[in-house]
Amino acid sequence: MVTKKIKEILVLGLPVDWIMPGHGIIWRNNPLQIVNKYLEWADDYQKNQVTILYDTMWNSTRDMAEAIARGIRNSPCTPPVSKESPEDLALWSSGLSG
Repeated sequence: MVTKKIKEILVLGLPVDWIMPGHGIIWRNNPLQIVNKYLEWADDYQKNQVTILYDTMWNSTRDMAEAIARGIRNSPCTPPVSKESPEDLALWSSGLSG
């Protein structure tokens, strides 16, 4: 479903100068690189596999990530949960630059 929606938007051929999410990195340099990365990630879907990555200043996001993981652990998955710095997340996402 994710890939279908992304492709519906890409087919419009609209120019994309920036991608500015409500929270997180503002993509100014080749903003479609993150869209293409999402397509790649969505196409590499693995059944029964979840990874939860997060960053937090006040531990509220950690608490949320741990709560999500607890809920998932009741399923066939055992998700790894890892606190990542913004720099680590950038490296994890194959060296994309915002």
